[in-house]
Amino acid sequence: MKFLPSSILFLKADHVYTQIFLSDGRKILHRGSLSEFLQNLNVNQFVRTHRSYIVNLRRVDGYSDEKIHIGKHVVPISRSRKKEIVQRLSCSE
Repeated sequence: MKFLPSSILFLKADHVYTQIFLSDGRKILHRGSLSEFLQNLNVNQFVRTHRSYIVNLRRVDGYSDEKIHIGKHVVPISRSRKKEIVQRLSCSE
């Protein structure tokens, strides 16, 4: 399993696995938690938007109060993380 962190669109928790969605359309299933991934990713480039999602800020196409759009994907923003997410997205534009 080889890919660059910059090719990650977002990560999604799936029980004891993490689904990794890549820019080339691949979806990789990896055993491990989102927290483990977040420890190894650039905190300036990736942000946890929900207890089940981590997003690559450089891949965001648009956002609203409750959702982030990345290509054809829609990722939720939790209410508790909304303020931080909107601030981080505003700074990355």
